[in-house]
Amino acid sequence: MALTASELEKTYFSWLRDKYTFSDLSSDVVKIETPFLDSEFDDIVLYAQSLKSGKIVITDDGWTIDNLESMGISFSKRATTRRRLLDEISVSFGVDISFETKEISIHTTLNDFPEAKHRLLLAIMRANDLAFLAPANVKASFVDDVRDLLDENRILYTPSILIPSSQGLAVHFDFSIPVPDGNQKLLRTISYPNNLNNMKIANYDINLASRTRKAKYIVILNDIKKALTNKPVLDAMVEDSDYPFDIHSFTDVKKDPSILTNAA
Repeated sequence: MALTASELEKTYFSWLRDKYTFSDLSSDVVKIETPFLDSEFDDIVLYAQSLKSGKIVITDDGWTIDNLESMGISFSKRATTRRRLLDEISVSFGVDISFETKEISIHTTLNDFPEAKHRLLLAIMRANDLAFLAPANVKASFVDDVRDLLDENRILYTPSILIPSSQGLAVHFDFSIPVPDGNQKLLRTISYPNNLNNMKIANYDINLASRTRKAKYIVILNDIKKALTNKPVLDAMVEDSDYPFDIHSFTDVKKDPSILTNAA
């Protein structure tokens, strides 16, 4: 049986349309139920509201931070590390994070709504990763660990870049590593790889970005605190991907940093 990119694209977007639910809550507020899960394995829900300025604000209504706090994760002024990590998420994905209202939100226009909603969803999922970090004395996130590894091995890189796709979405990667042949290595880190949602989004983003940016795509899986329990499933997802990319555990990359070097 022949398999084409258009067939895979049609199947995926059909699934996406079926799984997303948009419902009117009022004349200017729309509830968006997504098929992606938070740290408690509940569906992530967003709200879009039209503003008098003509723009749209999309928000999680404070659910993400409130949910993390209910799990005992503090974001008080004394929790400087967690606040710093949220600030980095805010900058990386271009979203607003308020410690007063607890909302994670983004302002956009109707034309830019798809890209903005996608970036907000990625930011919320990255924030949910804080539930799986070490307790209050945590020193760094998984992105920090990968950055330290790059620095230790004197690997040149650009952190936190956005790649425009043919669908009009800006796809986020944690690092871009230049190589002599001109095609960079684009890295996506996954802090909690046993949650398959993260790999699904990485797979989707790589397929989108690959249509406009020729590169070597690499996904690094966090196995520092917890062993990978579904590596065969992850390998199968890579094999079924429309565009080839490599996955490596952080343990393997530490043993062989040449995977990430500036060599082609």
